[in-house]
Amino acid sequence: MPSTVKTPTEILIKLRQNLVDSFSDTELRDLCFDMGMDYEDLPGEGRAAKARELVAYCERRGLTTELIKKCSELRPHVSWGAPTPEVSANVQPAAPESTALTRARRALNILEEQAAGYTALTIPVHLKIELEEKRREVADLEDRLRASQR
Repeated sequence: MPSTVKTPTEILIKLRQNLVDSFSDTELRDLCFDMGMDYEDLPGEGRAAKARELVAYCERRGLTTELIKKCSELRPHVSWGAPTPEVSANVQPAAPESTALTRARRALNILEEQAAGYTALTIPVHLKIELEEKRREVADLEDRLRASQR
């Protein structure tokens, strides 16, 4: 009888292995797109490395629950494992603001990665403006979330 997955590390390992076993390279690219990520931005070569980096990316950004949910929708016959609070910072968000904040932070991170490809003098104006607006949005959402938790 197989043991149940209990630790955060075991959940992440199972998630990575299920991605490799259940998705082709093209389907993994589609999954990344659906989650707002660029498959080509994930380090590594080949499907196994990309799956590993996708899991690591989601774990660092508190998106593991969202990844598991999306995978469960796409492959309901696969046991993806239930995330625990230790696995991801955004497990069962307390409020809609929490989800909005997670998405805003993710968008800000993407914008910051794009801006990192430029020098301070060569960054396009539209990117500077988007960064300023997204930083304001994240700060506002953080304030609202703190206020709602009081």
